Amino acid sequence: MKRIDESYEESTEVANDLWNLAKDKLGGFTLRERFEFDKAYYKCDMQHDVGPAFKEITAYLDKIISIIFEPNAPNTEKAKDLIKYFTTVVGDISPSLSFDETMRGSLGTPIAGVGRDNPISDAYVVNAASGAAEGCTVVGNFTVLSPDLEKTTNDCNHAAGLSGHVIINRPDGSDPKDYTISNGVFELLKLDTEHVDKWLMTYSGDLDKHKKFKGYKTLNRRPGSNWWTDLTTLNVDIIEDDAVILQGQMKLGLQDLLKQAQTIRAKYDTDETITELVKTALDAIADQTFKDLVKDKDYLNKFFRFAINYFGKDAEGKPKSALADLEMYFEAQAGALFAKLVFETYGGLPAYLYNFPAQNEPKDIMPRQEDGHVPDFPDILGKTTKATTPDGARIQLTRFEAGTKGPVILASGFGVKAMSFALNTTDTSIVRELIKEGYDIWLFDHRASPANTPANVGDYSVDDIASVDWPWAVETVLKARSDVDSVQVVAHCLGALTVMMSVLGGYSTNIRQLIINQFSVHPVTGSFNQIKSDINIAKMIREGLSPEWRAAIEKLTGSAATASLFAPRKSFDLTTHAPPSGDMDDKATTDLMINTLLWNVPFPSGEPCYSPTCHRIFGAFGPVYLHANLNQKTHNALGELVGPVATFAFEQLGLIMSKGRAVNAAGENVYLTHPERLDFPVHMMAGSLNELVLPDTTLRTQHWLRHALPSSADKFTRQVFSGYGHLDCFWGRDAGRDIYPSILKELAKY
Repeated sequence: MKRIDESYEESTEVANDLWNLAKDKLGGFTLRERFEFDKAYYKCDMQHDVGPAFKEITAYLDKIISIIFEPNAPNTEKAKDLIKYFTTVVGDISPSLSFDETMRGSLGTPIAGVGRDNPISDAYVVNAASGAAEGCTVVGNFTVLSPDLEKTTNDCNHAAGLSGHVIINRPDGSDPKDYTISNGVFELLKLDTEHVDKWLMTYSGDLDKHKKFKGYKTLNRRPGSNWWTDLTTLNVDIIEDDAVILQGQMKLGLQDLLKQAQTIRAKYDTDETITELVKTALDAIADQTFKDLVKDKDYLNKFFRFAINYFGKDAEGKPKSALADLEMYFEAQAGALFAKLVFETYGGLPAYLYNFPAQNEPKDIMPRQEDGHVPDFPDILGKTTKATTPDGARIQLTRFEAGTKGPVILASGFGVKAMSFALNTTDTSIVRELIKEGYDIWLFDHRASPANTPANVGDYSVDDIASVDWPWAVETVLKARSDVDSVQVVAHCLGALTVMMSVLGGYSTNIRQLIINQFSVHPVTGSFNQIKSDINIAKMIREGLSPEWRAAIEKLTGSAATASLFAPRKSFDLTTHAPPSGDMDDKATTDLMINTLLWNVPFPSGEPCYSPTCHRIFGAFGPVYLHANLNQKTHNALGELVGPVATFAFEQLGLIMSKGRAVNAAGENVYLTHPERLDFPVHMMAGSLNELVLPDTTLRTQHWLRHALPSSADKFTRQVFSGYGHLDCFWGRDAGRDIYPSILKELAKY
């Protein structure tokens, strides 16, 4: 009892001290508020509630004091540690941020046809020029206010407020029309998730009952752009009753930019009052839940903002030095975000080597190899069957049994995991669509797939995949499905080439339908791959330079890592990783040098890319996909979809490319002598913009089959998909709309 009495007396003394402090500092309370205090005073539980609560508060203060008075820490580190601790205890403590912006430009009446798909000219540029010629000018005086800087900069879905005026001066001699913006919304560099490396800064609001203002800035590498034009050019639409009546551009001049910089202000404001905060505390004390309240982040955050706003300002309402430093810290954080995005977008070789895609790699890219599932189908789990071939290669099949249709085998290309057919980074995947239709799906990782662990990097040939891997895959599926005597196959690139070679070579039977994507037995490639094939670069990489030459290079450069670039390589890893933050070992140094060497790998016109993984993929194979058809998540996930590739197999691929037809590793024509073995439905797909293997590839195979088997000509069909390249026919953002329905339609026929 004595300890309880002492605790009660100590807590009562503390409570009275707080009461007197509040009364002296804040003018006291009303009679009603005094009643609330008395109620809490008599109903509180000092031992089990108030006492533990004050211990918690004391622990907070002790930690804060220990950070402030740490003797060996500079003030900048103390500030960071305090912010980190406050964030842990009370949550987000960032201030509001505001700035003013003035932009000027011209607007024109939209010209018919300029806004169509794939226009030759930018509609905003054309209409701005038209408006300038006619004398229709526009001035925007904007004020942006974000109540929470942290959310605005880190949450792409958290918008700030937009206010101000839009002044339009028409050339008809009438007075300028001054519109006041209402219901304004501003989004700060929101990531455009549907495209690669593209950020949007959007402005929108109502001008009157019928008119709306919409504008956006784009931060995105593209021909003719740079960071300055991106951040200072606003594309503008004036909309009346859902129709665009004026369109053009506004620009931020250098003088206006300097003025804007002076208006950027982080500020702590709060609507909370001491009366509301104390009443909440008194209610908690009376309810004997005070110890829970002092751990409640929402309450503590309100108290923090009130305290910093009240005690951090002088009598004139100006921030004291400590508060000013805190606000400047967050202003610098906002500036750092701008700088980071500009560097990520336009930083050139340094930004490329920093490897932002690897650092921003999304999670849950595709189902787990074993017992993984496709979104919306948690009960259909993948089951993997593994095997080791007589020559020691690892191969596997992963089954998603959604029904009895099929069975259908899906096979990927060289260095690509078959599970990439079940991507989670797009709205849907071909596996997901097949599950919806009730197919029995088998994803085939032949020996050239990095999904086999460890990856096969020995001296295997393309013939081995055709003669060993494919017969095992078909036989394994049919053993599991005793109710059917044949399978359907959907195969991409190397998977397509090898399944056709397997059938034509007499190794695989019991296939009733083939759907092949891009690659066939009559490849026609682009100039980049043709050059690599002609000089047999695969053999040069596989054999490397002699030890004597490598020793000379090391002596000349003083770098073992440089010399290692020319060592024999049985494999080449398509995957790249973010550079280490500390010292780099020899492997990291070599990887960095390889990435540097591949910086200038040719990309299709208008597709500059800062992903080292992309550069490795394009360096090894050529243009594998069109960036314009990928979304951001898929682009950032590439490192998980690909892996090591064996260099020996490239030699046979180079030979096939040079000859323009499927041949064995010795260059002999052993596959095209029995076209009758393909006398069943074969549907060929091609992307119209494919530069890896041109659309003529499948056209030549179709003509060859129809000429060799005229009575079966109708079995050999072909479809070219406009605007698509190679692998984006499966990984593309809109493949679910543009490609998959055709595949499902063809499968349903047989």
